[in-house]
Amino acid sequence: MSCTLGRIAATGSLLSLLPALAIAGESVTVSQSDWSAGRGEGVAVTAWGRSFEAADLVSWRAIPGQLALASEPLDAPLRHVVDVGLDGALKVVAGDLDGDRDSDVVAAAYWDGTIVAWLNDGGEGLTWRSQVIATGLNHAVGLSLADVDRDGRLDILGGAGESGQVAWWRNHGGDPLRWTRHPVDSTFRGAHDIAAADLDGDGDTDLVGAAWEDDQVAWWRNDGGEPTRWIKRVIADGFDYACKVELADVDGDGDPDVVATAWTAQEIRWWRNDGGSPLSWTGQLIASGFTGTHWVDCADVDLDGRIDVLAAAMDRAEVAWWQNDGSSPIGWTKISMTGPLAGAVSVESADLDGDGDSDAAAAGWSASGGIAWWDNRDGGGTSWSRRLVDGSFLDASSVHLADVDGDGALDILATSWTLDRVAWWKVSRFRAGGSLTSSILDCGEAVEWLSWSGDVDRPDGTELLVEVRLGDDPAAMGPWLELALGQPPAFTGEVGRYLQYRLTLSSQDPTASPIVRELSFAGESAIPVAPRPPRRRLPLMVPRSPLPYRRHVTEIGSSGAARRPLTSGSPRPSQVPGGAGGCRSSAAPQPTAPGPTSP
Repeated sequence: MSCTLGRIAATGSLLSLLPALAIAGESVTVSQSDWSAGRGEGVAVTAWGRSFEAADLVSWRAIPGQLALASEPLDAPLRHVVDVGLDGALKVVAGDLDGDRDSDVVAAAYWDGTIVAWLNDGGEGLTWRSQVIATGLNHAVGLSLADVDRDGRLDILGGAGESGQVAWWRNHGGDPLRWTRHPVDSTFRGAHDIAAADLDGDGDTDLVGAAWEDDQVAWWRNDGGEPTRWIKRVIADGFDYACKVELADVDGDGDPDVVATAWTAQEIRWWRNDGGSPLSWTGQLIASGFTGTHWVDCADVDLDGRIDVLAAAMDRAEVAWWQNDGSSPIGWTKISMTGPLAGAVSVESADLDGDGDSDAAAAGWSASGGIAWWDNRDGGGTSWSRRLVDGSFLDASSVHLADVDGDGALDILATSWTLDRVAWWKVSRFRAGGSLTSSILDCGEAVEWLSWSGDVDRPDGTELLVEVRLGDDPAAMGPWLELALGQPPAFTGEVGRYLQYRLTLSSQDPTASPIVRELSFAGESAIPVAPRPPRRRLPLMVPRSPLPYRRHVTEIGSSGAARRPLTSGSPRPSQVPGGAGGCRSSAAPQPTAPGPTSP
């Protein structure tokens, strides 16, 4: 979005600025609420977007949409049990089910044939309220979370191996949460995994699944309606003992592709989404001979902007990743992670220590397996440090990464097939301090800055310093001005076309960190109004009474059509909220222009 001052029009969820004459007194608002794209180009930008200029010991990638201090590994990770007695606990996921901004937990139990949710009371991962979502699934295996009906609440997707059922449970909200089961398919034999994304770009949520008995990877097109109609299409047949599917834009063309593993075939493959109606797919091999391959995940491991693939192989006790070289067709280079994990069955990648790169955690389905994680030491995925989390968590069947206790750092969740339980581990402690500096924002014209606000958590023992600097030249910015939370801003009345902020986070408690979710700055356009030309005397033949005079301003809508004339003195459109860090403005009412004056 351009940062040139102007009138804002909304089209769907996108905001664009329509060219307009900037007038002194127009309100201007800029904000940033996501930093997950990392370091930018180091030049002035017209929208902050998801990037920044520099960061040191601040976690910006681990949890998109927030900042916290980076962390370092605990020598002895702390285990917390969510629940026991879940017969054949097989898979666990986490997400905010009830809209209270903390991580709730959902798990599938193979022998029980159930899906159970635990709501995180207090947000610290210590007190849980359980709720049975589904029973009678006959070997519950597949499990994931997605907002299927696009109502802003996470729904639950599940699959049953023996019965071939695929279904989703609508989250109606409420207290307690209310759920309604909606069938998708009843003939997907050996349903082992289920995932969701908008595959065909029509704005709704489609599903993808893997079935070990049917040896299939398939997708279901969301055809709308109430209840939703699903149309099944096969992506791959004969993919022997298909286990796991993952969705990611592997080739960088803007749409989701499919990556999957096959146990008996010992293969990892991906299918390029070629578009069309119906969608067509082109399959390509990533790896073969990866004996016991069971799980796959996708992440940019080497930070080159391309999606790489991680996988776990039970028979090889190995976790490895394959580097995407970006060529056409894509070439893949395997890189093993240092140190074996007996029965390696599940792997997931995220930035566990907040240093800006992709680490990995894995579960080992073996009496000597347990839970481990690998620190990406060089940031490029070529040097790894293995850390054992818990060697006594026998036959660990899945692993998942989430901020369970809400402190701003990722934790590890896992299930145990033998122990019939779900547990989570705190694996790191916060560093004492760090900082992040935003990109320099160009608002196109001078702005008089008046106020600021933020969505910030500041636990006891932590501090957050916010500073800004302004300027008319990005190469010669002014001095840093400190802004204090809850106090009038130090930059009230300061004028500058360019704006930059700097955050300094600190903590005296290694278990706590400040958390920043959004920063906003507001001001008014400082462009002076052009002086009115001097009055001139009219010829004597002009009547002495004032002539009627009326100025018309036409507001242009987002479709390009004129809506209605605004006479001088009419209120201008109000500010439209939203945006991605660019300058947003709304004009203040202007005085009515006077008519000519008689001699």
